[in-house]
Amino acid sequence: MKSVGYCAKSGANTANPRGSDPPGLTRGSEAEHVLWSGPILADMSSVSRRHFGIICPYAPGHVLPMIEVARELRDRGNRVTFYIFGDPGPGIEAAGFQVRQLADEMTPPDTQVKFGQAAGASSGTDVLRTHAKYTAVISEAILRNAPQLVQDDQVEALLIDQVTLAGSTVADLTGIPYITICNALMIDPDPSLPPYFLSKRIDFSEAAEADNAAAWQFLDDCYEPVVASLNTFRVPADLAPFEKFSDGWSPLLQITQEVRGLEPRTHLPEHLEYVGPLLKRAGDDTDFPWGLLDGRPLAYVSMGTMQNRAADRYRTIAEGCAGTGLQLVITTGRGLDPAELGDLPGDPVVVPFAPQTQLLERCELAITSGGLNGVMEALHHGKPMLVTPIAWEQPGIAARVEFSGAGRMIATDELTADAVREAVVDLLTNPNYREAAAKVAAEIDQSPGARGLAELVEQALSGEAISA
Repeated sequence: MKSVGYCAKSGANTANPRGSDPPGLTRGSEAEHVLWSGPILADMSSVSRRHFGIICPYAPGHVLPMIEVARELRDRGNRVTFYIFGDPGPGIEAAGFQVRQLADEMTPPDTQVKFGQAAGASSGTDVLRTHAKYTAVISEAILRNAPQLVQDDQVEALLIDQVTLAGSTVADLTGIPYITICNALMIDPDPSLPPYFLSKRIDFSEAAEADNAAAWQFLDDCYEPVVASLNTFRVPADLAPFEKFSDGWSPLLQITQEVRGLEPRTHLPEHLEYVGPLLKRAGDDTDFPWGLLDGRPLAYVSMGTMQNRAADRYRTIAEGCAGTGLQLVITTGRGLDPAELGDLPGDPVVVPFAPQTQLLERCELAITSGGLNGVMEALHHGKPMLVTPIAWEQPGIAARVEFSGAGRMIATDELTADAVREAVVDLLTNPNYREAAAKVAAEIDQSPGARGLAELVEQALSGEAISA
């Protein structure tokens, strides 16, 4: 081992997020949910300037896409302020945006760190219970602090990450219009699909739908503590209480950075738009020991930057790839020192971080845990993928990659060296995977990303019909 240790089709009154449709917004059929490709306004003088607030988790997979959105809105003459619980890191302020802290003495910022540590040691449905426990506590802190802050800052519209479940109640308490942004996989309930946390292949049979419905109910049961916390703020304010965690997403507009070719849903939110990846990756200057690459075809292995503490997973992947002719580049992220892995079969290069874009350009396939940003970038480069999900929505993303034909999924309880070897050989020798990945890549190439998202947001808030 070479180890180196460094279609808004449904609207809501913008003055009342639970109100009626504003003039100019029309309700559309499912067939109208297509990749948005409307015109970018040439004459920006006609667009009303606003102060936007962004509420999202501080995790890189959520903050980084939102920074790109904020830049686009700022370029269009708007002001943007971030509202974050926990340590946001230097990235937001380095990009020139103000950050407002939502933690307080009762629930200090390190609560988020403790949650991350607990989640990192969990797997499967235990992660859900851990997430619900901490989300209930953090939601109360957000609701104690955010409403006053956004009012004091005179925020005029909120962009709320879908997984920040308290965000919509902040908007409702202040009467500020809001839009839901799906930086991770959309988690809207859909009985035609297994919930995002299950490593199940997509199956549209009646029996599977019955199982899916029961699993979605289990998810609602897990998040009852969060709903109860939200309602302790909603009910005294004469706001309709939530019955389930999914009641809080915007009735005005929901935007996802997926593309339609990766999403097999048959039950789509009526006000959903696809814009494709929000992150712009033109390469980075992360240090990397390029001289250690020995000329073998590359496989890029990344389990993300947060949920990546399973050393045994890396060992299994390295053992499975040994003898396939590949050289692995393994990134361990923040959770694991490369030296802890010891010697791995196949002599891979192991580093904490790597220039992902440059390596994806060179590699033959990607091996990933299934975070949406990493998956979308690999697909953007047309790379087949082996997805070995760990937690969160990664199983749902893995199932979509496999369903699209662009890759294979191996669930945690099926992850063996033999399973990895069989999947890797299949991905390398069967051209269908590369062809399917290229098809999704072409769709990503045509997606408008953060620029299109900003246009959609301004159209929706101005009461204009969304261009399709």
